[in-house]
Amino acid sequence: MRAVSGSIVAVAALALAGPALAGWVELTPTKDTYVQDRWPDDNFGASGQLLMGRGVAWGLGVIRGLVEFDLADLPKNPKRIKEAVFYAYQFDAEPAAGGIAVFVHRATSPWDEALVTWNDQPTFDARTWASAAVGDFFHVGWIDWNLRDLVRAHVDGQYANLGWVFKVQFENSGTSRLGYLRSVEYGEDLPRLSVLVIRPGDLNCDGKIDLFDIDPFVWALTNPAKYAQQFPDCDRTLADMNGDGLVNFFDIDPFVKCLTNPANCP
Repeated sequence: MRAVSGSIVAVAALALAGPALAGWVELTPTKDTYVQDRWPDDNFGASGQLLMGRGVAWGLGVIRGLVEFDLADLPKNPKRIKEAVFYAYQFDAEPAAGGIAVFVHRATSPWDEALVTWNDQPTFDARTWASAAVGDFFHVGWIDWNLRDLVRAHVDGQYANLGWVFKVQFENSGTSRLGYLRSVEYGEDLPRLSVLVIRPGDLNCDGKIDLFDIDPFVWALTNPAKYAQQFPDCDRTLADMNGDGLVNFFDIDPFVKCLTNPANCP
């Protein structure tokens, strides 16, 4: 193993460029809207707004946001999803200081953006996957929810991807806060899902392909058990640099080429 590692270091050191970085994938929703109990039979799919929160104090009732993304092009290996953050832009709120926690639930039945209403909204699971404060009148800007675990569960096939429901925990009592966020239909400040995808060659999963990946690469080739022990949240198949579905010595040359020139990275 030392001979292999030493050879890789020697070759890479001759022409080492800057590190190749993991790739950010930016997705926009395929559909987004909201449902409102104050108008239970109305559809807001064409609206440029994505409302969420509790507007009872202003006679606006309870509002849930609905968002869905197409995740088909993301890696099916969940360990290659290093980060996944949903961003939505709050441009206004009802007049009250401080926000209210809006939680993300996984939708468990399909819904149609152009037809969905409060009385015909999707079912959702009880688990909360993330939360963020919405509805602070003094905050204008991006709000983010960390949804890495949920996105990983979707790409891994644990759950069907039927979208997400954004709702407050206590809808029937408590604080009223209502956030007005942009939807895709507005055309600017679009909501998005930012996913940091680990690229082949980043064997220590730190978001870069550099000299610190050499030892992990060698372990992936020669000692899979040690690799799994040292990097339990990474995956050995990241060493498959030539894309043939195998991890073997034919991956060494592509790995060295990737180290010395990020343009050669898969």
